[in-house]
Amino acid sequence: MRTLNYPRHFFLLGCGSVALVLSVHLPTSLVYDRLWFLFGLSGALHGTAVVLALRSNSSRLSRLAFVIAAAALSMAAPFAALEVIGRLRLRGVAIIFLALTLTSAIGAVSYWLLVRGFWASCLSLRSLLMTVGSCALVTLIGSFAHSLVPFSRDALLPTLWWLTFSGSLLLAELDHAQRSRRSAALN
Repeated sequence: MRTLNYPRHFFLLGCGSVALVLSVHLPTSLVYDRLWFLFGLSGALHGTAVVLALRSNSSRLSRLAFVIAAAALSMAAPFAALEVIGRLRLRGVAIIFLALTLTSAIGAVSYWLLVRGFWASCLSLRSLLMTVGSCALVTLIGSFAHSLVPFSRDALLPTLWWLTFSGSLLLAELDHAQRSRRSAALN
């Protein structure tokens, strides 16, 4: 059985994307630091879309803890990426793309571990690699697209990342179910 009700989850991600677009247009005086606010909000919105789409019953406390952890990880990922980039001592415009891609990869690893730890123990190492690779790739492509055509990057990149991350979870769960059926048929 799948961990999430994926049609509901993707609908909630659409609602979260609208909320993110609206929050981008909030007056900057309403938030202390816009960048960290958007990172935290992005993690909280995706985490909320996960817990509201869960198929299993779980306590409100574990759901709340998951959303808070998702927001915290989303805020921590850029710090970790900047630390790595600072050690590399790179210069130029490429740093921006590297920072975004590295933030995406670090966020994908940490969030995947969170999802696996809380709700989806069936996720495999292969799933982790697929998730991290696809999230980093979509962030890099989205970053280049934004540099060519001015979209609202503050909403575009998180939305692309959400869809990619959640799509990779769906594919991993479908793959796990297929492997389980094959294994059961052999026995």
